[in-house]
Amino acid sequence: DLYAGEAAAAWKRTSEAWPALRGSLILRLQLLRIEWLHLRARLALAVGQLEEAARYARGLEREKMPWSLALAGLIRAGVAASRGRREQAAGLAASAEQACEAAGMAHYAAAARHRRSEWMKGAETADAWFAAQKVRNPARMVALLAPLPENGP
Repeated sequence: DLYAGEAAAAWKRTSEAWPALRGSLILRLQLLRIEWLHLRARLALAVGQLEEAARYARGLEREKMPWSLALAGLIRAGVAASRGRREQAAGLAASAEQACEAAGMAHYAAAARHRRSEWMKGAETADAWFAAQKVRNPARMVALLAPLPENGP
């Protein structure tokens, strides 16, 4: 849904799934807990729930894993951009890009670089990376990995 631009439907579905997920105890597994936090953070950003996105970013930071910290940084960049703080967002995206690279998450690093190029004139784009990976629709991939509110920041 997020890739297809249907963030509101995904937000609703994950909200409805929360009681069953919590009751299953599956979120005791750190990997799944981080994935859930990150999904909810991305969806919150995409539907413009900035306080919720920031709350999920704090949850990712509490996990204290290099990859969860990198993802939290990318969420924080999206929150800053959505609040009109493009310079701050570009700085956060640059830090997130480095953290994603260090964690071996090249696709998230490319999404961070793409967003940074939107927020800061003269910044390097991720076009070459997406082309090398044969990504057919880089804009949709970036919207999946580093979403912004559907109505724009």
